[in-house]
Amino acid sequence: MNSSAFADRLYVDGTNGICGGDGSDWGSDAFKYLKLAIIVASIPELEIDEIWVAAGTYYPDQDCGNTHGNKDWNATFNMVDGVAILGGFEGMEEFAEDRDPVTNVTILSGNIGAPASGCGEGGDCHLPNNTPGCDNSVCCDFVCDIDPECCTIAWDIDCYIQAESLCNTFDNSFNILTAHGIGSTAILDGFTVTGGRGFTTQELHGGGLDIVNASPTIVRCKFIDNQATVGGGIAVFGGAGTTDPLIINCEFNDNAANCYGAGIVVYGNAAATVVNSTFTENVISGVYPGAGFAVTTSDASGMLINCVFVGNYGIISGGGGVAAKGGSIVMNSCILWDNDPNQVDIVPTTGATLVVNYSDIQDQGDWPYGVYNIDVDPLFVDLAGGDYHLQPASLCIDTGNPDDDIITDDFFDLDNDGSTSEPTPDLDLNNRISSPDDECQVVDMGAYEFVQGCCQWDLDDNDMVSTSDLLTLFAEWGIHDPGPPDFDCDGDVDTNDLLALFANWGRCECAPPGPEPLSFEDELIDACLTQADWDAFEDVMRDPLSPQSKKDRYQCWMEHYINDCNKCTCFGPVPCPNPDPYN
Repeated sequence: MNSSAFADRLYVDGTNGICGGDGSDWGSDAFKYLKLAIIVASIPELEIDEIWVAAGTYYPDQDCGNTHGNKDWNATFNMVDGVAILGGFEGMEEFAEDRDPVTNVTILSGNIGAPASGCGEGGDCHLPNNTPGCDNSVCCDFVCDIDPECCTIAWDIDCYIQAESLCNTFDNSFNILTAHGIGSTAILDGFTVTGGRGFTTQELHGGGLDIVNASPTIVRCKFIDNQATVGGGIAVFGGAGTTDPLIINCEFNDNAANCYGAGIVVYGNAAATVVNSTFTENVISGVYPGAGFAVTTSDASGMLINCVFVGNYGIISGGGGVAAKGGSIVMNSCILWDNDPNQVDIVPTTGATLVVNYSDIQDQGDWPYGVYNIDVDPLFVDLAGGDYHLQPASLCIDTGNPDDDIITDDFFDLDNDGSTSEPTPDLDLNNRISSPDDECQVVDMGAYEFVQGCCQWDLDDNDMVSTSDLLTLFAEWGIHDPGPPDFDCDGDVDTNDLLALFANWGRCECAPPGPEPLSFEDELIDACLTQADWDAFEDVMRDPLSPQSKKDRYQCWMEHYINDCNKCTCFGPVPCPNPDPYN
């Protein structure tokens, strides 16, 4: 634990920190206001690497001189090069890996309580009045710069419509966060960003986060209820230099924009990569497409990997999920479902490209640009309730892009397992490959990996590898899709898979304590079966010339003796075809 002020790390605690705190530790030594910590961290000589922020709500217009805020719409949290701003602390941790952003919710809020000038709390000073000007001089100037007649002849319905687009009609800051001219070492991790309202002639983009000529890294953040003319959640603009932000394991919900990208918009000379993220219920109110994610200019691009787009809505135009008006978008292992009016949209006359691979696209599974796409119900656990985990029968399981290089590495060791070279874990921080022992190594579509039993040889999910799993393997003998019981993923359930199951016989190492299964030899003895009985069964099941009816008969009797009653004491009718091959 650092004991001296400004020693590599700063602490922020809105509940227990004080204005007199120096940021050197938790409790009363912590800064009370995040704004002050960011200002201190931006001083190069202090060499601050991290800012740890305890759970609570932080506003960009508050500091020691403005304990209740100064109601400045322009107030924002500026990200700093070389500084990781980490949320999700309880306020006593000694190690960053001990924090929990899910439990310790850390909110950056734009709801600063600054009503439009002259309107009063909740007032609307832009209503048509058919006289020159409106009741808000600042907004009048914005509108009348474009349409002078609004201030010289009459403020009519057309002037009002322009005011709704150009003026901040809310009591919120324009941009909660800004990232201007910084690199990938500027990190935001573990925050909920909500309440940004980018609606003026100066600030019309990035209500949640405005990225300009910068490449910050955004990890485990939620962007909820942010609005702007373009880019309600995040706006990414590139001019000079490199603009290539990386966005990992984030959620974009209920954001809005008048034009493009209610979730994220990318334009100018910019690129953005988004991994393991969800875009839900984001809305575009204007005529432009791309409610979830949009790329709008010829030099811009987007890469979407293992993302989910559900319930995004373009009120007037297309691309409720994803849209390319210009530039290019490439999607891999994504799910697009229940977006309105369509899932993906492209404006080919602009030269835009939108390639989708190994993804589930409702009603557009035959998307002509890309390969191995499907159009089937993804079988979310609860679509209406917002649970986008996959049910066991989902065809999105093990059907994502099999190229391991598609998934970014876990640079930040999000799952705290000591490895940063493995694939980035899913949105629950589970291994991106469902079982680390699975030689198939095929990622699922979407933001959540389906978590199978703790070991792949346990085919009946009872925490042990035993005879029932062996019989299941034999029932699947022959040509098989890659995946259990085709453990080596060679397209066949064969001797190699049988040997792999035998090699892992017993209770799964990852299972909770419990009884060990009988050994294979003891299973035979317990069922009054001989080794000769088993050899006969195995010969029939392995023989490619054995008719299926014979295999079914041998399988049924073997299961009957092992699972129901042993052949020494089992009498009377049984539901298996006669004759009994083991008597």
